[in-house]
Amino acid sequence: MATNEEAAEAARPAAHWLLLMSLVALWGSSPAVNKVALEGLPPSVIVGLRMAIAAVLLLGLSAVRGVRLPLGRDHLVFYVLAGIFGSALPFFLITWGQQAVPSGLTAVFFAIMPLSTLLLAHFWLAGERLSARRTTGFSIGFLGILVLVGRDALAELAGAQGLLIFELSIMAGAFCYAINAIVARLRPEGDLIAMAGGATLLSALLTLPPALILHPPASLGLTPSGTIAVLSLGLFSTALPTVLFLQLVTLAGASFASMVNYLIPVWGLMVGVTVMGEALQPRAVAALLLILGGIMLAERRPVRKIE
Repeated sequence: MATNEEAAEAARPAAHWLLLMSLVALWGSSPAVNKVALEGLPPSVIVGLRMAIAAVLLLGLSAVRGVRLPLGRDHLVFYVLAGIFGSALPFFLITWGQQAVPSGLTAVFFAIMPLSTLLLAHFWLAGERLSARRTTGFSIGFLGILVLVGRDALAELAGAQGLLIFELSIMAGAFCYAINAIVARLRPEGDLIAMAGGATLLSALLTLPPALILHPPASLGLTPSGTIAVLSLGLFSTALPTVLFLQLVTLAGASFASMVNYLIPVWGLMVGVTVMGEALQPRAVAALLLILGGIMLAERRPVRKIE
């Protein structure tokens, strides 16, 4: 006997899995790339340049495809909300927090995003209320968050200089992603790549001018590695994965595409340890298992058996 889900996964084309793992590699590596960029640039400049590069690429792709940017009232509202909560605010909060937090630990904090989405969906989306199973899963995931930040919170209460403020900044960024997930579900009709370009353009307009006013180009110590890192963030951590994600959702469905939320923290933690040479923190592993286990319990769907 096989379940409907098992049968579907058995027949899933390899291209779907390739797209999924490409997304995990691109998004999951962004904390490590951020760390490289931070060696020579302030967080605000990194975010502004990243958004400007991504906006040019996404809008350029839309133009090549002959698609115009939708400019209806609902679309403009979407650009503002998605631009703020999907890019400008979380990118800055996360990049600022990474000044003191290792890239692998940052990736583990990303697991808070789907956990927060469960809570927000309870209040904003019909049919997404917290059942007993979802509440239990959320509670397990929240325990993982306490494991992740508990030691540093106690250190701050004891008067020791810790990482808590930087960790809270990254957590706030992950929570912004959860808000954006709700915004994305309520988006108006229109070409998704063009709309992503519009939101990214709005984000670039909000972040780049203030960043260059505070940090004039002549004052920036841009190194070759920093230049490559910023270009990589714009292309490989923002523009390209946006296109790949939309293609994956179109080909494989939103449920399969949502698996990136489970795999990105694992990949990011591995990159931090193996590439960046960061120590593997037991609390990060324990917290990741609790958070992802809670999410998996909360999002588990009953399936019918087929012959």
